[in-house]
Amino acid sequence: MHALAVTEPASDSSTTQVLDIDPPHCGEDQLLLDVEAAGINFLDVLERRGTPGYVPSWPWVPGAEVVGVVREVGTAVHRSLIGTRVAAFVEGGGLAETSVARADLAVAVPDGVDATKAAAV
Repeated sequence: MHALAVTEPASDSSTTQVLDIDPPHCGEDQLLLDVEAAGINFLDVLERRGTPGYVPSWPWVPGAEVVGVVREVGTAVHRSLIGTRVAAFVEGGGLAETSVARADLAVAVPDGVDATKAAAV
């Protein structure tokens, strides 16, 4: 899977690159999403800089908000969500082809709503 990753802290984009990484796995109360769009905000800047407390390990895939289609659900999540297009907060990893989100931090996106706008909201 392709992801935009930061390989080590930097004040600029010199350590940011597209990497081929293992895809995430869906936990018990999570959704696995095929990402359509992801937001970038100041949190991502703090992570890239290596501000203490923001990144648990390197390389790090930033991105805290995404829009995507539910590909898989955890055992505690109703299977009817598979195929649903949602906007969600994620604990990093949004700037990738797939990402995981807690089901309680996701909401359905109505048909016709642009993915980039939904991710920004």
